[in-house]
Amino acid sequence: MTQIPVFSPKRIYLLIQKIYYENYKAIGKGFLTLLGVFSIILIFMYISGKRVFINQNNFYIFGLIFMGINIAGKAFRDFRVKEKTISYLSLPASALEKLLAELIFTIVLFFISYTIVFYIYQLILIGVAGSFDVEVKMFSLQNENVGTALKAYVLIQSIFFLGAATFRKKPRLSTGFFLFILYILLLICLGIMAKIYPGDLIRTHINADPQYIVAIQMSDLVRTVNIFFFYIIPPVLWTAAYFKLREKEV
Repeated sequence: MTQIPVFSPKRIYLLIQKIYYENYKAIGKGFLTLLGVFSIILIFMYISGKRVFINQNNFYIFGLIFMGINIAGKAFRDFRVKEKTISYLSLPASALEKLLAELIFTIVLFFISYTIVFYIYQLILIGVAGSFDVEVKMFSLQNENVGTALKAYVLIQSIFFLGAATFRKKPRLSTGFFLFILYILLLICLGIMAKIYPGDLIRTHINADPQYIVAIQMSDLVRTVNIFFFYIIPPVLWTAAYFKLREKEV
């Protein structure tokens, strides 16, 4: 008897196809709605007399994170539909393959699709705006704010991804409430740190030589926090989602 391999790229591809066919209509409507809202905002800006649109990076970032949360909240949807749970569990794929398929679709493929759609929207917008003597500055992925937003996108996507694997009912709402509580606690911690370490320096130490000053700059702390939140937490959340998935299968 031939043993079924634990990991198969072909099965992951088929799972991604399944996820796509179940979500492409909702994603398409989401794209159209979001771009419609952007267009309405730009029309009002034009009516108010603005002739140079320079905030396209902000539009891109807002849409990426907003729709990203929506997509991540749809992950593992079959677990939340009673009639589909058994069929999903009976799929000839391992928990790791199911996790990777959802992860690739909700974070990687969505990001690529959204960026392509937004670029096309920008090109159309530039062509239309030229007829009305309006200048539109193209957004760029190389912009520093966009780069930071992309890291935040992965972090937020990972949080809602785990929420989708954890909460059976209303995962986006439940995860959002959890983030709100976490945000309040973070503000309290930052307030305490600001009182303990005022100013730009965390700690200043003066040696016997008065001219020798060793200062730990706030930027060092920020760099450490960035590494922790943007590069360590997402893989930890993906791992937690995997074990949640395994738990549900048992």
